[in-house]
Amino acid sequence: MIIFDARAIVSYHDFNSFINEKQNIFESQKNKLFEHYGILQPVSFDGSIDKYQKFRTEYRTLVQCMLKEAVSYYRNYLPGELLIVEFGSFAKNTERVLSDVDFTICYDVPKTK
Repeated sequence: MIIFDARAIVSYHDFNSFINEKQNIFESQKNKLFEHYGILQPVSFDGSIDKYQKFRTEYRTLVQCMLKEAVSYYRNYLPGELLIVEFGSFAKNTERVLSDVDFTICYDVPKTK
């Protein structure tokens, strides 16, 4: 495994700006989704498994889009050949509403650009 200081390819300010922008977009879309489906509201279960599954699918798609955007944004700093592995609850399809996303980027060649 190769570990390197990311400050060699991006400044803390630029990284922070990117993260804050994506976080704001994600939070806005997540809140709309939560409001639409009444997630986190104290209501009795109405027996609609389909509604919850639809919510999970839409939420999962939102999270996956954010992950893809982050990888795409930094893609030109990474070697051509690499493996991105997602693990944890999202990979096992056992995530909860506020689960985080776990992933790692694996490659053989150190990148210094």
